[in-house]
Amino acid sequence: MNEERIAILKNNVRKFNIQNIKLIHGAAPDVLGNLPAPDRVFIGGSGGRLNEIVQSVAEKMSSGIIVINAVSIDTLNDAVASLGKNGFTLEVSEVSISRSKVVAGKMHLNALNPVFIVKGEKG
Repeated sequence: MNEERIAILKNNVRKFNIQNIKLIHGAAPDVLGNLPAPDRVFIGGSGGRLNEIVQSVAEKMSSGIIVINAVSIDTLNDAVASLGKNGFTLEVSEVSISRSKVVAGKMHLNALNPVFIVKGEKG
């Protein structure tokens, strides 16, 4: 839904010569109505509409997988609740990354915020 991100995506599609991606500019779930039923969905941001997006996808999907990345506990809770409410079995992982940083002449690892990966499987 963001013009700058669409430009980055288009550049990456060209750069890596990807043939099987169709970019759809707009906000979910508003732009999902005319798309075919998916078997895999990745949600990396929802603009505060996560429950609506999951419900819209779940109504079309007879079986498949939805993966949601969450950086906040609130979004993690919303993802788990929404997927559970729509008949998905759940698996949650937490990924933590640290980057090296020199402190007082010695190498340390500086932890970044974790990311939660919520996988819902249906069917």
